[in-house]
Amino acid sequence: MISFLVDRYHFHYRAAAVVIDDGKVLLKRWDGNMNWVLPGGKVKPGEQAQDTILRVFDEELYELVECGELLCVGENFFEIMGQPHHEIGLYFAVSLPSSSRLTTKNVVHRSWLHGDGPTEFEWFDLSELETTDLRPTTLQSGLAAGQLPPHFVHRDSRSNAV
Repeated sequence: MISFLVDRYHFHYRAAAVVIDDGKVLLKRWDGNMNWVLPGGKVKPGEQAQDTILRVFDEELYELVECGELLCVGENFFEIMGQPHHEIGLYFAVSLPSSSRLTTKNVVHRSWLHGDGPTEFEWFDLSELETTDLRPTTLQSGLAAGQLPPHFVHRDSRSNAV
């Protein structure tokens, strides 16, 4: 994974999926976290960012998805337990096949890929994102309006932001 320490910053190169269906967006959070993020993961060296999306959905949810166009590039600065992080995020339009179990929107979908507890995937109404703890928070208004900015820079000083 492309993630390393430079000076005092943890640097991450991340690809994320924007999955929207019936006025809802699919979000993810790790066990014990209060905040949500768009599904995705860190890009591996030599891996195209779109392939990261395909890999992560396969590894975490055993789902085959279609990764479409690049919607947005984000520069995200945040802290986790007092440690500064700098993330470059590529946000792609992603669609699910009609046979996907993820299209069931009234349940929490879980993955136990990581040894530190389940990862939850849940659908949220686009109209209610302003009250959802989605990180980076810059995404809330863009997703709710149906238009992400082509580029954003976000600085979040709240601890445990992702």
